[in-house]
Amino acid sequence: MIVLPAGMLIALVTMSILGDRLEDLVRRRLVLGLATAAALVGWVILTYTVWGPTYQGLVTTLDGSGDMAQREYTRSLVEVGISPLTGSVLLAEAVSFGALVLGAAGHVARWRAGRWLMAGSLVVPVPVAFVSFGLAALIPAVVLAFAATVLAFSGGRGRRRQAHRPPGPPDVGLRSG
Repeated sequence: MIVLPAGMLIALVTMSILGDRLEDLVRRRLVLGLATAAALVGWVILTYTVWGPTYQGLVTTLDGSGDMAQREYTRSLVEVGISPLTGSVLLAEAVSFGALVLGAAGHVARWRAGRWLMAGSLVVPVPVAFVSFGLAALIPAVVLAFAATVLAFSGGRGRRRQAHRPPGPPDVGLRSG
């Protein structure tokens, strides 16, 4: 599946460029907005995965006269039954999106570990979105989360270098003779 790597590459390039061009407060608020959007989209998709019509099937029955009747049905993951492994992955995904928002809020409040919490919150959703066909719908949420994290790490590098440069002697040039 090429969609997730392509989205992550686009987010990496775009947010790296954007991060250097935005004011610090605007960038931090954008980080929080992207992280909140990612979490909301992720939680909605996870809720739909658990409670929505995940499984569809067709039941064929034969009556006494030999006539066939077909009936379609849909079942949710809850109705079919959630295995412990699936439940653990879904719970880890939900907690990861919560950690993303918590880290973004900490980043806005200038808590140094906030952006590292954001980076750590990607440990579960990125691999699951890569390998899972059933949770491929999480790709938009994962790309938004990745964009927020990249933006949190990429802001203001050029301005910081210039701001901390010690004043040097005036540029007089070399005189001969």
